[in-house]
Amino acid sequence: YTFSGGNVGIGTTSPYAKLSVVGEIVGAYFTATSSTASTFPYASTTALTISGNAYFPGSGIWNTSGNIGIGTTSPYAKLSIHANDGETNTTLFSIASSTGSATTSLFAVLNSGNIGVGTLSPARKFSVFGTSANPQLRVSYDATNYSELTVSATGDLTLSATGGDIYALEENLRICAGGACPSDPSGFSGNGNILA
Repeated sequence: YTFSGGNVGIGTTSPYAKLSVVGEIVGAYFTATSSTASTFPYASTTALTISGNAYFPGSGIWNTSGNIGIGTTSPYAKLSIHANDGETNTTLFSIASSTGSATTSLFAVLNSGNIGVGTLSPARKFSVFGTSANPQLRVSYDATNYSELTVSATGDLTLSATGGDIYALEENLRICAGGACPSDPSGFSGNGNILA
């Protein structure tokens, strides 16, 4: 080490602070005992590298300017989360229940663009899981006027509307078996028809 002008340097002969270390530092804890904030100035292209878990009790993480990237060194938004190269259907963002294991997913976004509510593996662009008897989806005009969709344990779909009516405005309704509808029968034309 080097002692110079009141500063101590480890791995450097020109320490610029009370303690300057050039090289890797390994320690169980880093504790700031001053009432002022502790800063990590730029040493190279990165200011702070953490291997493993990081915990910031009561303080949070903030950046007064620029963007924050997770999985990327070139974030394009205030918060950018990227999957690693080659990863597919990777959960980029998830909100779980308050249990310690966090195994119950409330909301998830995959790098495929699929969004899941109640599931970590949404199969479509927007997937909603709910195994209770309550409807899985509600579309509302306000708190008392809405329509709901319910999928049962056998896959049946129920539509309900508080207004009492479900409209298909000038559209044809086709009810088909076998996974596909046949060609339009003779005389079937226009709108407002039901084809079964």
